[in-house]
Amino acid sequence: SRIDGDYAFYGSVSLASGANAVEVARALRAEMKRIEADSVLPGLHVTVFFDQGQMISEALTGLARTALFGGLLAVVVLYLFLRRLKLTLLVAGAIPLSMLVSVLYLFFSGSSFNLLSLMGITLAAGMLVDNSVVVGEAILARREKTRSSKEAAIQGPREVALALTLATLTTVVVFAPLIFMGSDRNTRIYMEAMGFPLCVALLASLGVAL
Repeated sequence: SRIDGDYAFYGSVSLASGANAVEVARALRAEMKRIEADSVLPGLHVTVFFDQGQMISEALTGLARTALFGGLLAVVVLYLFLRRLKLTLLVAGAIPLSMLVSVLYLFFSGSSFNLLSLMGITLAAGMLVDNSVVVGEAILARREKTRSSKEAAIQGPREVALALTLATLTTVVVFAPLIFMGSDRNTRIYMEAMGFPLCVALLASLGVAL
């Protein structure tokens, strides 16, 4: 074949099962640069028409920015309603901690951290502060009654623990069907990749709050 009047060879590289698309794409680009610089093949030029690894990297970067923006927006809204900077910062800490637990779950379970799993964690971002808000308010209310910070920190979470557990489990039960929905195997794989991190993040937010 010819491109711009010059002889050309077109080829494609497919991923092996279980291979990481981003790592493979980076390795291929490095190898292509080495081949272009090889003196044995003067004048050789490699043009990439489609790079799935680059596409995935850009999508992950965009989702990560969206999650960060959503988390910051949630913090701003919390401060506008709570009007307490310390409580707002404590509650906001539930977002990265819960997300970290979800990522650790993916790592130790051998699952892939991909576009779908990041999407699931991003969807959960706005719900990760709910439990911490309730616990924080319970602690403040208890402190106003007892004037003891230690007792308030112990008794406050106990008073709302059952209600928060039931509320969180109810939310998880609502999202759980995503994992098992659909008779098509491919659809189920996509839903599992998105649903499991989301549910783990919600359960982690309960643990962080209590």
